[in-house]
Amino acid sequence: MDSSSNAEAGSSVQTGLPPVEDGRAAARPYTSFRAGLPTVFLALLAGACAKVADPLPPLSHHPPPVNDLQAVRAADQVRLLFSLPSPDIQSVEVHRLCGGEPPTSEPIARLNPGEIAPAPDSDGLMFADTPPQGGSCRYRIRLIGPGGLPSPFSEWAALPL
Repeated sequence: MDSSSNAEAGSSVQTGLPPVEDGRAAARPYTSFRAGLPTVFLALLAGACAKVADPLPPLSHHPPPVNDLQAVRAADQVRLLFSLPSPDIQSVEVHRLCGGEPPTSEPIARLNPGEIAPAPDSDGLMFADTPPQGGSCRYRIRLIGPGGLPSPFSEWAALPL
């Protein structure tokens, strides 16, 4: 065998491709590269689809608390004077704690805003209560907004009886 045939055989073995008519190795086709592109593309896309965090609950808007609650004595009644901080209030809860009574989370009254009398000489509302005799009582109010979401309690308004 002569050296030129060894060179041709060597080039054929090195590239793994059959020689073409003029003795050069055939060009490597790009079919395997093109076939791999969709796989690489899908792998990159799948890597971008990651769960970052748990979904957040819907925003809830609690109404603001009553911030101007006053207790006034009128004969044997206590009148609570206050204003509503928001027009979209569904109901008003009045809570009372007198003398040695155990604290309770149940309101003494739950009213719609239309059921509460307007306060005389002001733009607010008035709720009248006849508390038990003796001792002193404290009152606070909580508003119920859209969807039944409660506001924080107002500050206590105290009145010795």
